[in-house]
Parts: sequence; structure tokens; C-alpha cells
Amino acid sequence: MRQLAAILHHRPDPGAGPHHFDLLVGVPADGRQTRDLRDVRTWRSDRRPDELALGDAARVDPIDPHRRWWLTRTVGEHVVLREPLGEASVLESGRVRSIQETPAGLKLEVQWSQQDDSVVYLVEDESIRRIPQSPDRPASVSP
Repeated sequence: MRQLAAILHHRPDPGAGPHHFDLLVGVPADGRQTRDLRDVRTWRSDRRPDELALGDAARVDPIDPHRRWWLTRTVGEHVVLREPLGEASVLESGRVRSIQETPAGLKLEVQWSQQDDSVVYLVEDESIRRIPQSPDRPASVSP
């Protein structure tokens, strides 16, 4: 089963915290489980992971898993949440090409829907960093 990814722009209600970006990585529903199941790995970031240049890093914090429902939303979709959560917009969606636990952290390769090339990230304890692709992987993905 293929894995999906999404980036949300989360804007909490006034006084409920600053706006931030959520990186979601998970497996879509397979028909036997509810789409409301909260099992999608999620990290909160102060920067958009899909806009990191090679070598750039952003602070991340792992947060409670999100509903896999988010992985089925379309780019540009806007959702009003219950108070005090505010609202969230889907900024990007993608397909996870590979995911690997390494001694340095979680290595994640994603093909974002609005980018030609896949990107590779290293998610460590408190940061996400865009790293070079492995030399044996092609720089772009064929449709």
C-alpha cells in the first residue's frame, strides 16, 4: 500500500498559539479502517518543509497523530476546526517514495504534487533537514 504525505497550514484561534505548519506522513485507509483513525505521524514546524532548500533545516516537534482523513484532502482545501483549534488549509500533498529509520533519524523521500523532483528529508529529534538524494536514485520521477 502506498504512503501519502500532506502539509497543512494551521491557524489556531486568537490566544490559542501561533500559526504553524503540520507535516503528515501516513498510510491511506484500506477500506477496513475508518478514515477518522488518528494514526498519521505528524510534526509541527515553524517553516514549510516543502520550501526548504537543500541543506536548510527547520525546527519540528512531534505531535499527536492526525486523522488519516487529512491525507485525502485536496491542495487548497480549507477546513474550519472546532474552537480553539481555528482553521487549517492543505498546502501540499504528496506520495512517500521511501521511508527509513536510520541512526540519525527518519529518512523520508517525498514526491510533492506541485514539484517535479522528489525531495529527501532527515527528521531528527527537533529538526527536519532537506538532504541530498542518494546517488542511486533518479533526481526526478516519471509520471
